[in-house]
Amino acid sequence: MIRPACLGLLLLAACEAHEPVLSPDWIVDSADLLTAEQESELIALLLNFHEQTQVELAAVTVAGLPGRTIEAYAAELFDNWELGTLQTNNGILVMLALEERQVYIARGMGINWQIPQPVVDSLITVMASEFGEARYAAGFEAGLRRIMEIAGSVPWTTDYLSVAEIRADGKAALAGIASLEVEITGFDDDRVITADPEGQTVWLQMPVSVPLLSVDDLLGLHGRVVSISPLELQVLGLEVDEPL
Repeated sequence: MIRPACLGLLLLAACEAHEPVLSPDWIVDSADLLTAEQESELIALLLNFHEQTQVELAAVTVAGLPGRTIEAYAAELFDNWELGTLQTNNGILVMLALEERQVYIARGMGINWQIPQPVVDSLITVMASEFGEARYAAGFEAGLRRIMEIAGSVPWTTDYLSVAEIRADGKAALAGIASLEVEITGFDDDRVITADPEGQTVWLQMPVSVPLLSVDDLLGLHGRVVSISPLELQVLGLEVDEPL
């Protein structure tokens, strides 16, 4: 994840097509499309957003992508920069490839619930309309502010460490994030039925990007509480341990 005190510590090796070596920062303008003042203003905007929400949102420009796709390059940067925390998996990376005239938004699984693909498409349209007129700072600001409105509308702290804590807090736990250890006990349509070490049931709403699971899997998971009775979670981050 991005840390203000160590932004220059991570380096991404240049690819064979001689793409620029990029270090993580809130704004990385390797295509030189922004003035120093514009870049400083956008960095301040994203840094302030992170301080308020702990959501790590970054933006990148590249002159071109010879020999690879924008999706692949954005995914590589996203993974190398470790955007988003383990508990929330809510990092977001916006990339503009100038020569290809392409915009892409990479996002962690935890933010997919708030920013599904139709929303991503609308955000790209807003930014592309400005980018097409060479108003790069305006395009980024419009897109980033809209992303911040969406991502900042829900809490991202990990408040609950057990099913008992969630149920004890009742409706106040709704929208909170839980960190649980559970074992799969069954399946019901698009939901996975699990039980915590005390035998309390948790229903998981699984995103399509999660690998197929079996009743032999043990899970360490982080989820947003969406229903209390019966307890349901939207999975934000998922770790599948080796079967016993």
